[in-house]
Amino acid sequence: KVEEFDLRELGRIATRKAEDTIHQEILRYRRDMIFERYQTRVGEIINGSVHRFEGGSVWINLGQAEALLPEKERIPGERYQVGATLRAYLFNVEKTGGDPRLMVSRAHPGFVESLLAIEVPELDRGLLKIEAIAREPGVRTKVAIRSLSPDIDPVGTCVGPGGTRIKGIVRELHGEKVDVVR
Repeated sequence: KVEEFDLRELGRIATRKAEDTIHQEILRYRRDMIFERYQTRVGEIINGSVHRFEGGSVWINLGQAEALLPEKERIPGERYQVGATLRAYLFNVEKTGGDPRLMVSRAHPGFVESLLAIEVPELDRGLLKIEAIAREPGVRTKVAIRSLSPDIDPVGTCVGPGGTRIKGIVRELHGEKVDVVR
């Protein structure tokens, strides 16, 4: 039931309290919306721009939210510039007293798996399956892949003609060596 009344009937303190309550509810709703939006995207690559640095960690602006790229989740030797676009793997979303904390990584094996899924459509179609990924961030990655169809060569499909598919991944990983094995 909606009831209209004149705000002038309330005192200054009651008006201020009503204003604060409405403001807090809007903030809570916004935080819940951000949490729900990103909770469903855990395990995906997200794009953002480098916003600021805090110790060894990097804050990435995603538009409506900020994500934290901790120092241990960075590829060793990578340097970032404020404003530069960055792709990272969203691995955790947690509620806090304020805005939800979005944790991203460029060192997580899931980052390589997601990059492969983007470059190799046969993975999405279910013709190939990644069995395991071993990674030493900044140095090398080994991907064990299996073909679910006898007509498809798993290694050749992932590498692509002339290495085009794997080169895109190596470029994103700043020259990290990527080996694809049966």
